[in-house]
Amino acid sequence: MIPPGVLMRLASALILAALAAACAGPPADRGADRGRSSTAARALTGEELRRARDLAEVVVVGTVTTYEDRPAGRTYTVRVEEVLSRQPSVEERAATHPVGEGEPLQVTAFLFRPASGGGEIGPLEELSRYVFFLSPTDDAGEWLNLEDAAALRLPGAQPVLDELRVLRERQEAAARERAGE
Repeated sequence: MIPPGVLMRLASALILAALAAACAGPPADRGADRGRSSTAARALTGEELRRARDLAEVVVVGTVTTYEDRPAGRTYTVRVEEVLSRQPSVEERAATHPVGEGEPLQVTAFLFRPASGGGEIGPLEELSRYVFFLSPTDDAGEWLNLEDAAALRLPGAQPVLDELRVLRERQEAAARERAGE
């Protein structure tokens, strides 16, 4: 079960995506995409990147250390290297879903995208680094993906990581400014 706060953000993102699609015009020819790997680094930039960051409870850079195939699906153990974004609601769940640099997370292969429903992320390689957009599941310590981490493997996803760091710095500067007022 997805927590109510996440559902509200997902519903908002779905409405925004539908409005954007309605304004976008006719669909582009997909012929140019044939043969491209489905796990190529996505060009998340600008407003799309901010939307993905705001939708996720936490955004981290992590290294896959192991994986386990369970009856409910594959689960990856990911060591957090850097926290790029964290929603206030994550602090409320710290007892069941701790997130910190150097700590391991259990990340399911489940992918939830508001516009297309559920699916699975592409396969992740052990000892490789990825950018993860995550939300907690009802199971303690377990997270689901809101973007396909396989498409955000580093160093190919370095532009996404750089932009996320800029957004984090701006957010921290704004918070310092508000505290100084």
